[in-house]
Amino acid sequence: MPLWALGLLAGAAPAAAGEESLTGLVASLSVARQVVPVGEPILIDCLLANTGTEPIALKVPGATAEEGANSPAGLPLEHVFSGSGFRGLSIVGETNQPFSDKVTRPATSAAVIALEPGAIIGRRVDLAALYPVLRQTGVYYVQWLPYEGRVASNRVRVEVAQLQQVVLQTDLGRTVLRFHYEKAPAHVRNFLELARDGFYDGKTIHRVIAGTLIQGGCPKGDGSGVRADGKTVPAEFSDLPHQFGTVSMARKEDDPNSGSCQFFVCLMRIPEFDGNYTVFGEVVGEESWDTLRRFNTVQTDQFDRPYKSIKIQSAVVEPVPTGVRPLDAERAPEVAVPGS
Repeated sequence: MPLWALGLLAGAAPAAAGEESLTGLVASLSVARQVVPVGEPILIDCLLANTGTEPIALKVPGATAEEGANSPAGLPLEHVFSGSGFRGLSIVGETNQPFSDKVTRPATSAAVIALEPGAIIGRRVDLAALYPVLRQTGVYYVQWLPYEGRVASNRVRVEVAQLQQVVLQTDLGRTVLRFHYEKAPAHVRNFLELARDGFYDGKTIHRVIAGTLIQGGCPKGDGSGVRADGKTVPAEFSDLPHQFGTVSMARKEDDPNSGSCQFFVCLMRIPEFDGNYTVFGEVVGEESWDTLRRFNTVQTDQFDRPYKSIKIQSAVVEPVPTGVRPLDAERAPEVAVPGS
């Protein structure tokens, strides 16, 4: 996080009599991933910045000061858990159920840190290792309150989830879709919700541009339909490229926030779509890519509609297999050769 952003966060409370001044000390939290698969590390960065003009002596309240260790390479764990009762992290669930007491506490002796003006010190911790309760699915909100709560960080959201994939069985074969939970969380939730509800079962691939893209998921079968409830999803444009196997949300040309239920899959690299359509998934695996290539032989009319209807027989949501490689490691070749 840049220094200018750190200045926007809450600073330290005034020192009481006998306490070291923490004026200018700013705490911040950031998460490596907002959606973490069950069983994987929940990595969170705890940073302290001295935005003032004087050095700040950081001491863990109630701990034995290790005066001979003033220059640690990073923030010691004891300083992370320097809140009331050696806690420091406030963790609550969606219903405000607290989890802060469920922690493996560090030792009670701690180094004294001299933080110079403009200096930043931090530590990355694995919450799943420290809080076993976070190894189960749920949404958690984390705030850091070090030095007996005299400093308060921003609050971050972490979702621990069983990652899902969708298996589309079409008239031309089977395709497996995996999702960009970090880049397009709202679009992923929208697509999974529709798939679980059976929305896509029986819908058609109503548009085929050989060697370019296929489009489906329209309840009217002509590209004009939306969800029955009228819900739309705000754009989540990102740096992800549109290339062979990319799954992206269709929308109205004049409204980037009009995504609903229709999606398209690229059959080639389409750079002009980058940053203009929301990429939320990828088609993965050789079998799936072979299915995509079969669309290159589909005969269509002047409006790109297949002469012979191509149906999505089913869209089944299932857990991503344990131990699979990250989604980006399973991307298809960048260019698909029509008819190959």
